[in-house]
Amino acid sequence: MEKKTRSIALASTTLILFLILALTMASAASTQRVVGNLTLTETQITTNHSSQEMPAIYGDTIVWEDNRNGEGCTLYAYNISTAEETPLSDNYVGEFKASIYGDRVVWQYIIDGYPYAHMYNLSTSTETQITVNPAWEPIIYGDKIVCTDGRAWLNGNTDSDN
Repeated sequence: MEKKTRSIALASTTLILFLILALTMASAASTQRVVGNLTLTETQITTNHSSQEMPAIYGDTIVWEDNRNGEGCTLYAYNISTAEETPLSDNYVGEFKASIYGDRVVWQYIIDGYPYAHMYNLSTSTETQITVNPAWEPIIYGDKIVCTDGRAWLNGNTDSDN
């Protein structure tokens, strides 16, 4: 009987410690506040202390520039529903200004010092270069992608020079 009582006490103590730990972690990761009629929830999605910048969101997916490797920015995606983080490529030279629509993410990708528009399909995990000439700041909406044409800049002719 004494052995059974000790087992119950140990199990209860373990459960209580687990609940305290879980509640502590949950409160550190999420905070809520009320602004007017809105309840806002703030949730930290990365614990890395490097710079994370330029977030974009569509549905349950957040994308951002991340400098966690220390060699330059790369893009990451975070699925809010599954709490899964995914790097969108292994290029650490420079990936900037992401835009997301549905399961497609577009961004400015630096190759040999020049920006090109790239796209990543979250459903198929495939990356595609979508411009053959330099291009800046691609933005996606539906099945359309727009970006700034960089060919004039490449040739030394820019609107700001006129």
